[in-house]
Amino acid sequence: METPTYDEDKEYLAFNAWFKERGYPNSPQHYPLITENAMHSAWQEAAKRATMWAQKPVAYRCKDYADGWILYHDGREAELYQEQTGCLMQPLYTAPHDASDVSYPPEPEDVCREASKSVVADLNGRLSKLVTESGMMGLHDTIRNATDRIANLTSSYLDACADNDRLRQLLSEADKREREARGKALEEAALWHDAQAQEYTDQIAVNDAYLARGGRLSHESRANEYCDDMRSCHRRSAAAIRAFSLQSEER
Repeated sequence: METPTYDEDKEYLAFNAWFKERGYPNSPQHYPLITENAMHSAWQEAAKRATMWAQKPVAYRCKDYADGWILYHDGREAELYQEQTGCLMQPLYTAPHDASDVSYPPEPEDVCREASKSVVADLNGRLSKLVTESGMMGLHDTIRNATDRIANLTSSYLDACADNDRLRQLLSEADKREREARGKALEEAALWHDAQAQEYTDQIAVNDAYLARGGRLSHESRANEYCDDMRSCHRRSAAAIRAFSLQSEER
């Protein structure tokens, strides 16, 4: 078996940081840590995926008021569709480790309803101030009636949307596709953590064989302790992601 080499790469620096955090007295460079066929690519992949989770949505959905929600996994396609139609586009994010961080965008109808309430409240406030300052009660009543008509028309439109079977069916189908896309993305993330846990398991086996050649025991290796910590972390992450995915399906 080839003797492991020690390069000043990110994985090695991460190991040293872990080692110092636990207060171990000496640098463990005489223990096997990294071989050419293990964990070099794993660190880069972990950094890449962490960046992806932090910055990129898992999918996009566009609201076409004729056809309902349209789901896109490619942001460029969603942007092109938005440019062509002028529709509303919403990114869908996922944060596997904390269910409270998941972004569920508001429905357009909810946005419209809240905007209508804000407009009506603002107009009423301005009218009250105008009446107080000028005493123009007739104008106040006329404009308030117009404001009430706007509110009633908005409410009627939203009620009509709720009673539209075709729209309701399209929204249901889009929601189903969205859940499927979210579930697929979460399962891929969980599988990646499974693969990383297996990488560390394989590394422990390599370390054990190397230690055995020198007559040392596995528990003497700080590298194995590090690998075991990392393996446990990935296993917990995979379990948390799958639990979150299950909660999302139930919801």
